[in-house]
Amino acid sequence: MRTPAIIFFGILNLAHADEIPPPVKGLEFAQNLGHEFWLLTIAEPSASTFEAVGHFRHCYFKQQDLGVCHTLSPSPSGLFAVYQRADTASVMFFDSRGTKSEVTITSSAPGILRSVYWSEPQHRVSFDVAPPSGSPQTTITYEFLH
Repeated sequence: MRTPAIIFFGILNLAHADEIPPPVKGLEFAQNLGHEFWLLTIAEPSASTFEAVGHFRHCYFKQQDLGVCHTLSPSPSGLFAVYQRADTASVMFFDSRGTKSEVTITSSAPGILRSVYWSEPQHRVSFDVAPPSGSPQTTITYEFLH
């Protein structure tokens, strides 16, 4: 009777393997976004004179750190994601297939990334950004190869 229970729980663990955050030193909080995309808050040494330890949000795909970021939005299929880097405020497109490539959609800071709208069948993603100047929110569209 023990063997079936061991097999059952082993399969159960494999079925939920994508629910376990990547093993990261200093992990404080993990948010599972599905399709093995994660937003992790990590305690890291800081160069600031204010505090010795900073608390930074990182975008992850599986165990690949995409960098310090503000937001991350995986596509419904989980093949792609859009995220905003915290250091440059650039909006990035990530392709989780093959080489796991990243493309810079906006090379400068267009504003804070808000809503993301996926149209995978049309190979398009649109997103709203709110400029810091108080200007009206704008929508940017990026067409990607499938």
